[in-house]
Amino acid sequence: MKKYLIFFGVIGIIASAVSCGRMNDIHDKYRNETIYSGKVANLRSYAGIERAYLAWDNPVDYKSKSILIEYYAYEDTVYKALFDDVFVNGRITLDSTVIEGLVHNAAYTFNVYTLDADSNKSITVSTMVTPMTRST
Repeated sequence: MKKYLIFFGVIGIIASAVSCGRMNDIHDKYRNETIYSGKVANLRSYAGIERAYLAWDNPVDYKSKSILIEYYAYEDTVYKALFDDVFVNGRITLDSTVIEGLVHNAAYTFNVYTLDADSNKSITVSTMVTPMTRST
């Protein structure tokens, strides 16, 4: 019985050492204390004819410099809209946009990010829109 207890005790110590090593690797990855730009809030979307209207509340921080919107109906093709001239007087001024040319009668996923000066993305905020199409 003592042999089993010693054996399982040794196995537990080894497992603990391996787990702590992995935890330290993860910790080292984030040790540089990077402060990411704030994410947009209250993302709203409205469908139009072959277009989508998006509106959001900008973060109140001085790290966010521009807005990036990635969108797709099918994951094999991702479109991007970058608005990098919207930083005025220490704030992002753009809080809505219209994305046109959405000709598919399919659900589009829109991911909205803020970017800092080094083009690092914030946490994504997503919405889905199914635009209406014109009948021919």
